Amino acid sequence: MKKLILFLACFSSLSTANAQQILEVPGLNEFAKIDTNGHSVLPSGRYVTPAGKTLRITDDPFGLSISPDKNGLLRFIMPHLHALI
Repeated sequence: MKKLILFLACFSSLSTANAQQILEVPGLNEFAKIDTNGHSVLPSGRYVTPAGKTLRITDDPFGLSISPDKNGLLRFIMPHLHALI
């Protein structure tokens, strides 16, 4: 009886050691979208929620930089430089 209990204890510990946890992004089954009033979904499937005011400037806001006085944004789209305050 003791051997049976010992065998079952060893077997159960081996079966739980092989269990793997699968992590998935929250927006796995959602398309990328921009929602200025709630959470947006990034192409990677992660959510992002604005911490302050949202200002929609373009569909592809690459080349953004915060101004040195931290009161505005600078946007560079070839060949123009725009200041957004």
